[in-house]
Amino acid sequence: MKNEKLVVAVIRINAASSAEALSTDGTKTKLAVAIESARHGNEADVVVVLSDDDLVLAEASENMAVNREVSGSISDAQALELLVDSEEGFIDETQEVEFVWFSL
Repeated sequence: MKNEKLVVAVIRINAASSAEALSTDGTKTKLAVAIESARHGNEADVVVVLSDDDLVLAEASENMAVNREVSGSISDAQALELLVDSEEGFIDETQEVEFVWFSL
């Protein structure tokens, strides 16, 4: 944890941009590279991928990221709110959390 905060890197990929996210950049998909970069570059404790595409969610899991299905029709703020309010959460309500948005 960074400064006693849980640092959560959030990557959002809508179905409309899933083909680009799942295309390879060398030997890894662009999403895999982004997850790795978010984990190491931003010193994130947790990387979360939000998407409405099952293939993107599966790729997130394969790369040890938390995946959450969210509708592509909601805003980033609404998607983040759903993540925080999720019953299946990994975020302790008493813990201070810092969210960092990360893109491909």
